[in-house]
Amino acid sequence: MSTLKVDSLGNGSSAIDFPNNVQAGNGFVEREYTTSATAPSYPNEGALWWDTANSQLKIYINSEWGIATATKRPEFYGTYGVVGGGFINSGTFGNNQIQRWTISTPANATDFGQLSRGTGSSNGIAAVSNKDRILFFGGSNGNSTAEYISPTTPGNATAWGASLTDGLTYAAGASNGTRGLFIGDFNSGNDAQIYYFADIANAGTATIDFGDLTVARNRSSALSDGSRVVFGGGYAGSNPGYNTMDYVTADTTGNATDFGDLTVARYALGALANRTRGVFMGGYSSNRLDYITVATTGNATTFGSQSTSRQGANGGATNGTRGTQAGGNSSSVIDYFEIDTPGNAVDFGDIQQRGGSYTAAGG
Repeated sequence: MSTLKVDSLGNGSSAIDFPNNVQAGNGFVEREYTTSATAPSYPNEGALWWDTANSQLKIYINSEWGIATATKRPEFYGTYGVVGGGFINSGTFGNNQIQRWTISTPANATDFGQLSRGTGSSNGIAAVSNKDRILFFGGSNGNSTAEYISPTTPGNATAWGASLTDGLTYAAGASNGTRGLFIGDFNSGNDAQIYYFADIANAGTATIDFGDLTVARNRSSALSDGSRVVFGGGYAGSNPGYNTMDYVTADTTGNATDFGDLTVARYALGALANRTRGVFMGGYSSNRLDYITVATTGNATTFGSQSTSRQGANGGATNGTRGTQAGGNSSSVIDYFEIDTPGNAVDFGDIQQRGGSYTAAGG
Protein backbone atom coordinates (compact mmCIF):
# COMPACT_ATOMS: atom_id res chain seq x y z
CA MET A 1 0.00 0.00 0.00
CA SER A 2 1.35 3.42 -0.96
CA THR A 3 0.40 6.90 0.19
CA LEU A 4 0.53 10.04 -1.91
CA LYS A 5 0.43 13.27 0.02
CA VAL A 6 -0.14 16.48 -1.89
CA ASP A 7 -0.04 19.76 -0.02
CA SER A 8 -1.28 21.83 -2.93
CA LEU A 9 -1.97 21.77 -6.67
CA GLY A 10 -1.32 24.84 -8.75
CA ASN A 11 -1.28 26.18 -12.27
CA GLY A 12 0.49 29.48 -11.80
CA SER A 13 -2.13 32.15 -11.27
CA SER A 14 -4.80 30.18 -13.16
CA ALA A 15 -7.33 27.66 -11.94
CA ILE A 16 -6.62 24.00 -12.58
CA ASP A 17 -8.99 22.55 -15.16
CA PHE A 18 -10.04 18.90 -14.93
CA PRO A 19 -12.20 18.57 -18.05
CA ASN A 20 -13.33 15.02 -17.42
CA ASN A 21 -13.41 14.91 -13.61
CA VAL A 22 -10.83 13.44 -11.25
CA GLN A 23 -11.00 9.79 -10.28
CA ALA A 24 -9.85 8.75 -6.80
CA GLY A 25 -10.09 5.05 -5.98
CA ASN A 26 -13.48 3.72 -7.03
CA GLY A 27 -15.21 7.10 -6.91
CA PHE A 28 -15.05 10.48 -8.55
CA VAL A 29 -14.25 13.94 -7.26
CA GLU A 30 -16.91 15.43 -9.43
CA ARG A 31 -17.34 18.83 -10.93
CA GLU A 32 -20.65 19.56 -9.24
CA TYR A 33 -21.48 23.04 -10.52
CA THR A 34 -20.94 24.94 -13.78
CA THR A 35 -21.95 28.41 -14.91
CA SER A 36 -22.05 28.83 -18.70
CA ALA A 37 -24.26 29.57 -21.69
CA THR A 38 -23.76 26.06 -23.10
CA ALA A 39 -24.21 22.68 -21.50
CA PRO A 40 -21.13 21.25 -19.71
CA SER A 41 -19.32 18.33 -21.32
CA TYR A 42 -19.09 14.96 -19.55
CA PRO A 43 -21.50 15.74 -16.67
CA ASN A 44 -22.02 13.26 -13.86
CA GLU A 45 -25.36 12.28 -12.40
CA GLY A 46 -26.55 15.04 -10.10
CA ALA A 47 -24.34 17.77 -11.60
CA LEU A 48 -25.71 21.30 -11.45
CA TRP A 49 -25.53 23.84 -14.27
CA TRP A 50 -26.58 27.48 -14.14
CA ASP A 51 -27.64 28.10 -17.74
CA THR A 52 -26.79 31.77 -18.21
CA ALA A 53 -28.40 31.90 -21.63
CA ASN A 54 -31.81 31.12 -20.15
CA SER A 55 -31.29 32.09 -16.45
CA GLN A 56 -32.21 28.57 -15.35
CA LEU A 57 -30.71 26.15 -12.85
CA LYS A 58 -30.51 22.67 -14.35
CA ILE A 59 -29.64 19.25 -12.93
CA TYR A 60 -28.26 16.25 -14.82
CA ILE A 61 -30.43 13.19 -14.18
CA ASN A 62 -30.70 9.99 -16.27
CA SER A 63 -28.37 11.35 -18.96
CA GLU A 64 -30.26 14.57 -19.59
CA TRP A 65 -30.54 18.10 -18.23
CA GLY A 66 -33.74 18.98 -16.44
CA ILE A 67 -34.81 22.32 -15.02
CA ALA A 68 -34.51 22.40 -11.24
CA THR A 69 -37.45 23.96 -9.45
CA ALA A 70 -37.86 25.04 -5.85
CA THR A 71 -40.85 26.12 -3.83
CA LYS A 72 -40.36 28.81 -1.22
CA ARG A 73 -41.54 27.72 2.21
CA PRO A 74 -44.63 29.68 3.28
CA GLU A 75 -44.01 32.30 5.94
CA PHE A 76 -45.95 32.37 9.19
CA TYR A 77 -44.53 35.55 10.69
CA GLY A 78 -44.15 39.11 9.47
CA THR A 79 -43.51 42.76 10.24
CA TYR A 80 -46.34 43.47 12.66
CA GLY A 81 -47.72 42.15 15.91
CA VAL A 82 -51.50 42.27 16.28
CA VAL A 83 -53.65 41.68 19.36
CA GLY A 84 -57.41 41.17 19.54
CA GLY A 85 -60.14 39.97 21.87
CA GLY A 86 -60.23 39.70 25.65
CA PHE A 87 -62.38 41.93 27.84
CA ILE A 88 -61.81 45.46 28.96
CA ASN A 89 -60.38 46.50 32.34
CA SER A 90 -60.47 50.26 31.81
CA GLY A 91 -60.21 52.86 29.11
CA THR A 92 -62.10 53.50 25.91
CA PHE A 93 -61.47 50.33 23.90
CA GLY A 94 -64.05 47.60 23.84
CA ASN A 95 -63.06 43.98 23.90
CA ASN A 96 -63.55 43.57 20.15
CA GLN A 97 -60.71 46.02 19.55
CA ILE A 98 -57.68 45.16 17.40
CA GLN A 99 -54.33 46.86 18.04
CA ARG A 100 -51.00 46.67 16.20
CA TRP A 101 -47.27 47.34 16.70
CA THR A 102 -44.16 47.10 14.51
CA ILE A 103 -42.09 44.25 15.98
CA SER A 104 -38.70 45.77 15.15
CA THR A 105 -39.44 49.13 16.81
CA PRO A 106 -40.31 49.37 20.55
CA ALA A 107 -43.38 51.60 20.98
CA ASN A 108 -46.97 51.54 22.19
CA ALA A 109 -49.55 49.67 20.12
CA THR A 110 -51.92 51.70 17.97
CA ASP A 111 -55.58 51.26 17.07
CA PHE A 112 -56.08 48.97 14.07
CA GLY A 113 -59.84 48.29 13.88
CA GLN A 114 -62.47 46.02 15.37
CA LEU A 115 -63.44 42.37 15.24
CA SER A 116 -66.72 41.82 13.41
CA ARG A 117 -68.31 39.95 16.32
CA GLY A 118 -70.07 41.61 19.24
CA THR A 119 -68.02 42.61 22.23
CA GLY A 120 -69.55 39.85 24.33
CA SER A 121 -67.89 36.97 22.45
CA SER A 122 -64.27 38.11 22.15
CA ASN A 123 -62.84 36.51 25.29
CA GLY A 124 -60.84 33.32 24.79
CA ILE A 125 -60.26 33.67 21.03
CA ALA A 126 -57.25 32.41 19.09
CA ALA A 127 -55.44 33.46 15.92
CA VAL A 128 -53.27 31.95 13.18
CA SER A 129 -51.35 33.71 10.42
CA ASN A 130 -49.86 33.13 6.97
CA LYS A 131 -48.12 36.54 7.13
CA ASP A 132 -50.56 38.15 4.67
CA ARG A 133 -53.69 37.23 6.62
CA ILE A 134 -54.44 36.83 10.33
CA LEU A 135 -57.44 34.66 11.12
CA PHE A 136 -59.25 35.06 14.48
CA PHE A 137 -61.64 32.34 15.66
CA GLY A 138 -63.55 30.96 18.64
CA GLY A 139 -64.38 32.94 21.76
CA SER A 140 -66.66 33.22 24.77
CA ASN A 141 -69.33 30.59 25.42
CA GLY A 142 -68.16 28.21 22.71
CA ASN A 143 -68.24 30.72 19.86
CA SER A 144 -67.97 29.28 16.33
CA THR A 145 -67.13 32.55 14.57
CA ALA A 146 -64.08 33.05 12.31
CA GLU A 147 -62.92 36.36 10.80
CA TYR A 148 -59.75 37.80 9.30
CA ILE A 149 -57.67 40.90 8.65
CA SER A 150 -54.70 41.91 6.50
CA PRO A 151 -52.07 43.03 9.06
CA THR A 152 -50.62 45.64 6.67
CA THR A 153 -53.94 47.45 6.18
CA PRO A 154 -55.70 48.87 9.27
CA GLY A 155 -59.45 48.29 9.29
CA ASN A 156 -62.20 46.13 10.71
CA ALA A 157 -62.14 42.35 10.45
CA THR A 158 -64.07 40.55 7.73
CA ALA A 159 -66.28 37.52 8.37
CA TRP A 160 -64.59 34.30 7.23
CA GLY A 161 -67.73 32.98 5.57
CA ALA A 162 -67.74 29.58 7.30
CA SER A 163 -68.26 28.63 10.93
CA LEU A 164 -66.00 26.40 12.99
CA THR A 165 -66.91 22.73 12.92
CA ASP A 166 -67.17 22.83 16.72
CA GLY A 167 -67.46 26.06 18.72
CA LEU A 168 -64.72 26.66 21.27
CA THR A 169 -63.37 28.94 24.00
CA TYR A 170 -59.84 29.32 25.48
CA ALA A 171 -58.36 28.43 22.13
CA ALA A 172 -54.76 28.21 20.91
CA GLY A 173 -53.51 28.07 17.35
CA ALA A 174 -50.39 27.99 15.18
CA SER A 175 -49.68 27.94 11.46
CA ASN A 176 -47.12 26.50 9.04
CA GLY A 177 -47.86 29.37 6.66
CA THR A 178 -50.63 27.49 4.85
CA ARG A 179 -52.62 25.51 7.37
CA GLY A 180 -53.76 26.76 10.74
CA LEU A 181 -54.10 24.19 13.54
CA PHE A 182 -55.95 24.83 16.79
CA ILE A 183 -57.14 23.31 20.05
CA GLY A 184 -59.31 24.54 22.92
CA ASP A 185 -62.38 24.09 25.09
CA PHE A 186 -64.89 22.66 22.60
CA ASN A 187 -68.68 22.69 22.78
CA SER A 188 -68.61 18.93 22.31
CA GLY A 189 -66.45 18.53 25.43
CA ASN A 190 -63.73 16.77 23.42
CA ASP A 191 -60.77 18.84 24.61
CA ALA A 192 -58.34 16.34 23.08
CA GLN A 193 -59.42 17.38 19.60
CA ILE A 194 -57.14 19.09 17.05
CA TYR A 195 -58.79 20.88 14.13
CA TYR A 196 -57.30 22.76 11.20
CA PHE A 197 -58.04 25.28 8.47
CA ALA A 198 -56.77 23.74 5.25
CA ASP A 199 -55.77 27.07 3.70
CA ILE A 200 -55.66 30.38 5.58
CA ALA A 201 -55.45 32.23 2.26
CA ASN A 202 -58.92 31.11 1.17
CA ALA A 203 -61.83 32.58 3.12
CA GLY A 204 -64.83 30.35 3.62
CA THR A 205 -62.99 27.05 4.03
CA ALA A 206 -64.37 24.92 6.83
CA THR A 207 -62.45 23.43 9.74
CA ILE A 208 -61.41 19.79 9.48
CA ASP A 209 -60.69 17.09 12.06
CA PHE A 210 -56.90 16.64 12.33
CA GLY A 211 -56.42 14.19 15.24
CA ASP A 212 -56.13 14.09 19.03
CA LEU A 213 -53.75 15.48 21.65
CA THR A 214 -51.91 13.07 23.94
CA VAL A 215 -53.68 14.71 26.92
CA ALA A 216 -57.09 16.42 26.77
CA ARG A 217 -56.86 20.04 27.96
CA ASN A 218 -57.73 23.66 27.18
CA ARG A 219 -56.12 27.07 27.88
CA SER A 220 -53.02 25.66 26.22
CA SER A 221 -50.61 27.29 23.77
CA ALA A 222 -49.31 26.46 20.30
CA LEU A 223 -46.28 27.31 18.17
CA SER A 224 -44.85 26.22 14.83
CA ASP A 225 -41.47 26.26 13.06
CA GLY A 226 -43.22 26.00 9.69
CA SER A 227 -43.23 22.20 9.78
CA ARG A 228 -44.15 20.97 13.26
CA VAL A 229 -46.80 22.39 15.55
CA VAL A 230 -46.10 21.97 19.27
CA PHE A 231 -48.86 22.37 21.88
CA GLY A 232 -47.70 23.21 25.41
CA GLY A 233 -49.27 23.46 28.86
CA GLY A 234 -53.00 23.52 29.51
CA TYR A 235 -55.79 23.09 32.03
CA ALA A 236 -58.34 20.37 32.76
CA GLY A 237 -60.04 21.43 35.96
CA SER A 238 -57.20 21.46 38.50
CA ASN A 239 -54.18 23.65 39.27
CA PRO A 240 -51.43 24.14 38.33
CA GLY A 241 -52.37 22.56 35.01
CA TYR A 242 -50.09 20.51 32.76
CA ASN A 243 -46.45 20.65 31.76
CA THR A 244 -47.21 18.47 28.74
CA MET A 245 -45.89 19.26 25.28
CA ASP A 246 -47.01 17.26 22.27
CA TYR A 247 -46.58 17.77 18.54
CA VAL A 248 -47.88 17.02 15.07
CA THR A 249 -46.55 17.57 11.55
CA ALA A 250 -48.76 20.27 10.09
CA ASP A 251 -48.78 19.01 6.49
CA THR A 252 -50.26 15.66 7.47
CA THR A 253 -53.12 14.60 9.75
CA GLY A 254 -53.00 12.27 12.73
CA ASN A 255 -52.74 12.11 16.49
CA ALA A 256 -50.14 14.08 18.41
CA THR A 257 -46.94 12.55 19.82
CA ASP A 258 -45.32 13.36 23.15
CA PHE A 259 -42.60 16.01 22.75
CA GLY A 260 -41.37 16.48 26.34
CA ASP A 261 -42.22 18.65 29.35
CA LEU A 262 -42.22 22.36 30.12
CA THR A 263 -39.99 23.38 33.04
CA VAL A 264 -43.12 24.07 35.14
CA ALA A 265 -46.79 23.15 34.76
CA ARG A 266 -49.05 26.06 33.79
CA TYR A 267 -51.93 27.22 31.60
CA ALA A 268 -53.17 30.42 29.90
CA LEU A 269 -49.67 30.93 28.49
CA GLY A 270 -48.35 32.37 25.25
CA ALA A 271 -46.07 30.80 22.63
CA LEU A 272 -44.22 31.70 19.45
CA ALA A 273 -41.42 30.33 17.25
CA ASN A 274 -39.13 31.02 14.32
CA ARG A 275 -37.78 28.38 11.94
CA THR A 276 -35.65 26.83 14.70
CA ARG A 277 -36.62 27.76 18.25
CA GLY A 278 -39.94 27.92 20.09
CA VAL A 279 -40.58 29.92 23.27
CA PHE A 280 -43.40 29.39 25.77
CA MET A 281 -44.26 32.52 27.78
CA GLY A 282 -45.70 32.99 31.26
CA GLY A 283 -49.08 31.59 32.25
CA TYR A 284 -50.94 30.97 35.47
CA SER A 285 -48.61 31.40 38.49
CA SER A 286 -45.48 31.69 36.32
CA ASN A 287 -43.48 34.47 34.67
CA ARG A 288 -41.08 31.95 33.14
CA LEU A 289 -39.95 31.81 29.54
CA ASP A 290 -39.06 28.30 28.29
CA TYR A 291 -37.53 27.34 24.97
CA ILE A 292 -37.27 24.27 22.77
CA THR A 293 -35.67 23.34 19.47
CA VAL A 294 -38.83 22.52 17.55
CA ALA A 295 -37.26 19.90 15.27
CA THR A 296 -35.82 17.95 18.25
CA THR A 297 -38.03 16.39 20.91
CA GLY A 298 -37.07 16.80 24.55
CA ASN A 299 -37.83 18.79 27.67
CA ALA A 300 -37.89 22.57 27.60
CA THR A 301 -35.03 24.71 28.95
CA THR A 302 -35.37 27.94 30.92
CA PHE A 303 -34.97 30.95 28.62
CA GLY A 304 -35.53 33.78 31.13
CA SER A 305 -38.45 35.68 32.69
CA GLN A 306 -41.17 38.05 31.54
CA SER A 307 -40.75 41.69 32.53
CA THR A 308 -44.01 41.35 34.45
CA SER A 309 -46.07 38.26 35.31
CA ARG A 310 -49.25 37.75 33.38
CA GLN A 311 -51.68 35.07 32.25
CA GLY A 312 -54.20 35.02 29.46
CA ALA A 313 -51.75 36.64 27.01
CA ASN A 314 -52.24 33.85 24.50
CA GLY A 315 -50.38 33.63 21.24
CA GLY A 316 -47.37 35.78 20.46
CA ALA A 317 -45.97 37.72 17.52
CA THR A 318 -42.55 37.42 15.88
CA ASN A 319 -40.75 38.71 12.80
CA GLY A 320 -38.55 35.62 12.83
CA THR A 321 -35.87 37.26 14.97
CA ARG A 322 -37.65 39.07 17.78
CA GLY A 323 -40.53 37.72 19.85
CA THR A 324 -43.24 39.89 21.45
CA GLN A 325 -46.03 39.16 23.92
CA ALA A 326 -48.69 41.73 24.77
CA GLY A 327 -50.79 42.42 27.86
CA GLY A 328 -52.52 39.77 29.93
CA ASN A 329 -54.51 39.90 33.13
CA SER A 330 -53.59 43.06 35.08
CA SER A 331 -50.94 44.10 32.55
CA SER A 332 -50.83 46.35 29.51
CA VAL A 333 -47.10 45.74 28.87
CA ILE A 334 -45.70 44.43 25.60
CA ASP A 335 -42.56 42.34 26.23
CA TYR A 336 -39.86 41.57 23.69
CA PHE A 337 -36.79 39.33 23.44
CA GLU A 338 -34.46 38.00 20.76
CA ILE A 339 -35.54 34.41 20.09
CA ASP A 340 -32.04 33.00 19.55
CA THR A 341 -30.56 34.68 22.65
CA PRO A 342 -31.81 33.39 26.04
CA GLY A 343 -32.41 36.11 28.62
CA ASN A 344 -35.12 38.11 30.34
CA ALA A 345 -37.79 39.91 28.34
CA VAL A 346 -37.65 43.70 28.12
CA ASP A 347 -40.50 46.26 28.19
CA PHE A 348 -41.37 47.13 24.57
CA GLY A 349 -44.34 49.47 25.08
CA ASP A 350 -48.01 49.19 26.04
CA ILE A 351 -51.37 48.18 24.67
CA GLN A 352 -54.62 49.72 25.88
CA GLN A 353 -55.18 47.73 29.07
CA ARG A 354 -57.47 44.78 28.88
CA GLY A 355 -57.93 41.48 30.66
CA GLY A 356 -59.23 38.01 30.11
CA SER A 357 -57.96 35.54 27.54
CA TYR A 358 -57.13 37.10 24.19
CA THR A 359 -54.71 36.42 21.39
CA ALA A 360 -51.79 37.87 19.43
CA ALA A 361 -50.27 36.92 16.08
CA GLY A 362 -47.71 38.23 13.62
CA GLY A 363 -48.10 39.21 10.01
